[in-house]
Amino acid sequence: MHEAYECIPILEKLPLQIESIATFDDKVAVGTKQGHLLLYALKPSAKPCRCDVQLLRSNKNFSKKAVLQVEVLPEYQTLICLSDNLVTAHDLGSFNFNLLTSIPRSKGASMFKVDIQRQTSLTGDQSLVVRLCVAVKRKLQLYYWKNREFHELMADLAVPDVPRALAWNGNAICVGLRSDYFLLKLSGEERELFPTGKSGEPTIAHLGEGRLALVRDQQTIFIDRDGNPTQKLPVTWSKVPHALLYDAPYLVALCAAHVEVQTVEPRRHIQTISWEAPRFMARTGAGQMVLASASHLWLLRAVAVGTQVNSLVQQRQFQLALELANLSSDAADEKAQQRQHIRNLYAFDLFTQKHFKEAMQIFLELNTDPSHVIGLFPDLLPQQYWSQLEYPGRLAELQGRDLENGLVALSDYLIQVRHQLMKDDSSSSTVCNRAIVEGSGTVRSRPQLLQIVDTTLLKCYLQTNSALVASLLRLKDNHCHLEETEHALKKDHKLAELIILYQTRRLHRRALELLVRHSGRAESALYGTDWLVHYLQHLGAEHMDLIEEFARPVLLQSPDQGLLIFTDDLQEVETLPRARVCEYLRRTAPQLLPQYLEHVINVWHETHPMFHNELLYLYRALAESAETAERAGHYRRRLVELLTRSEHYIPEQILVHFPHDAFFEERAILLGRLGRHEQALTIYVHILRDPGKALQYCRHHHGGRRPADDQVYLTLLAQLATEISPKLLGVLAPSCAPLPPDLRAAIQLLNQHGDKMDPVEALRLLPASLGVGDLERFLVSSVARRQTALRRHQLESALCQRQAERQRAGRGRHRSRRLTLSDGQTCPACGRRFAAQSAFALLPGGDVVHYACRQPESPRPAC
Repeated sequence: MHEAYECIPILEKLPLQIESIATFDDKVAVGTKQGHLLLYALKPSAKPCRCDVQLLRSNKNFSKKAVLQVEVLPEYQTLICLSDNLVTAHDLGSFNFNLLTSIPRSKGASMFKVDIQRQTSLTGDQSLVVRLCVAVKRKLQLYYWKNREFHELMADLAVPDVPRALAWNGNAICVGLRSDYFLLKLSGEERELFPTGKSGEPTIAHLGEGRLALVRDQQTIFIDRDGNPTQKLPVTWSKVPHALLYDAPYLVALCAAHVEVQTVEPRRHIQTISWEAPRFMARTGAGQMVLASASHLWLLRAVAVGTQVNSLVQQRQFQLALELANLSSDAADEKAQQRQHIRNLYAFDLFTQKHFKEAMQIFLELNTDPSHVIGLFPDLLPQQYWSQLEYPGRLAELQGRDLENGLVALSDYLIQVRHQLMKDDSSSSTVCNRAIVEGSGTVRSRPQLLQIVDTTLLKCYLQTNSALVASLLRLKDNHCHLEETEHALKKDHKLAELIILYQTRRLHRRALELLVRHSGRAESALYGTDWLVHYLQHLGAEHMDLIEEFARPVLLQSPDQGLLIFTDDLQEVETLPRARVCEYLRRTAPQLLPQYLEHVINVWHETHPMFHNELLYLYRALAESAETAERAGHYRRRLVELLTRSEHYIPEQILVHFPHDAFFEERAILLGRLGRHEQALTIYVHILRDPGKALQYCRHHHGGRRPADDQVYLTLLAQLATEISPKLLGVLAPSCAPLPPDLRAAIQLLNQHGDKMDPVEALRLLPASLGVGDLERFLVSSVARRQTALRRHQLESALCQRQAERQRAGRGRHRSRRLTLSDGQTCPACGRRFAAQSAFALLPGGDVVHYACRQPESPRPAC
């Protein structure tokens, strides 16, 4: 509790019984049971805790009955009164409060309520709208004030019982009955709210901004314009209040024998002022109100804001201190500085109470230096920073669950700070943060602050959620301090994360040495060669020296794993210098070189002849050195397949490396690539004795780019029909004796592929011993082909000649013909006459039509 108000006596032992009061400016209007009306002025006194009062005017004959209610319209110098069950309006400026008007229909009134609204027109002029609600038995009469008179606003509103409390709230009226509260909108809509409670005496107060406070027994419930509760929990009083008044941020209640002061949000009891039988109160201005009993008047005046704020801060009631600081009349910069100080203390207090999330939110809003926030936790900030910090109190000792919760809240805070630092103008190398205690040093360097934030965030993750460490380290813009991070990761045995740290900082040798050391330790998280292989795969060509150095132990220990360093389908691996890799493998693991070259050619589609030649040499060497016929056959098949498929080796270079007495099929393929068909077919026919492959060879080469390719079938025919010694063609076979002609195979070749050979040349290759009957099928088909070709040629020549004649004839007619159009002649296409300026066209049939009516001619065939 603290002292929010001081109670100052104004009038004591008034010889009249006070029945009502109203305040405006520094004046108080008092209505009495005897019908008197008194007007007092309140003036500051030179004496402490006193207030001077002056009677300005009085009228003992104001009313014959008690003045039950008074209200003042200061802008109109008008006083509204309820006396003798009638509502009247009086001139406040006249000496005897002369009557201005009365409302005859209000006879029998029990209470009224005035509503004053300030409106701004489109031109910016200010105007007042005064509305009056009068409770007459079970009806509400509505009026508005104009030209010093009240006029009916709308039809009366019916209520279930006689109203005992009224309050305007926008275009609605809250009515308190003996048993219930109702909300009546001027549109006619009615809403029952809740019972008034056991006390049965409703009380309503305005809180501003469309909110009302309604008393139910010892509780006060808050509603909005639509009657909906605005707070989950009500304010509870020690006794049932019979009057309420809101003086931000306080709610003041009159109880049977005291005045009670509380706050609405947060709900706190502030002060209790003992007082005998208080009955009425009215607010004269911010922080000041007049209270009345039957014979006394007091001034309830707020204690100076600065004094209250200091008291509240000492009591750690920071939220209320902030509300009061907003009401201070200090200059804007002083008020902002005071609010900053209070909020820093509030955030620090929340932290010590272990409300970490709320504290971090305030620190974020205050732009507090992150190093000061980090310093609230143990062992996160380096000593060089922590020793310079100041705090408003003793730091909380955090451990166990509390420490974990605090670190989680700190992580969320640091993420937001990091985002803000990265989003701000990166061209500025300095930042402007505030200290928790004014005067304490702050970190001004943006890079330095980012380093502190990221390093601390990593330490938080290590203690709360280590799965996030790797993702933080992988950020391209992470600013973790190298040595601190390295120490923290080693302390927590986070070797995989340590590798990521080295990798992102391009400390590759450190990472590789660590991987090599742990690759043989079964208990280590980095056991085996997978980690080392994966790291080497991502280094790239610029680190080829490191790759060669650290790939060697992998190749020696696990060749298949080592090969992945150079053949995995990653961009970094694919762009390694392939010639250098070949040379390295040749020195270190030559058995892997064929697999590497196969991957380079088949997967990466390498076209450089060097790699194709190299792989062919390797296949030949492996076939020669194979220990078993099965292995030799395996490499021979690969050799033939590559020789056949590849277009990128140099056959001249390859051929000289193949012996003349072996690898005959391979030599045949190479000879074919060089266009030396006679030698190649000699191998297929006379050495391999495989006519099928010879025929397949012809199919492959016929129609090629070389002139000799069109004669390949004739070359095969010559091999079949004549006797040739392989020695004459540079081929050394186990048996090099000349082979007799195979005339049956020659005739079969003629019958099946005679259309691909010149008949005359083919016949010349055949021996004279063959009869016409043996060659009948070939000859008939050859003659038929010749006749067909001749007829086609003749037909094409005739068509071209005819087309040329038509074109010449057409040009002659168009040059010599004259046209005459008679008057009234019409177009046969559209039926309209030809005008003098018409454009026309002559059709091939001789008709003349409008140019627009012509049909496009069909395209003429080209010769």
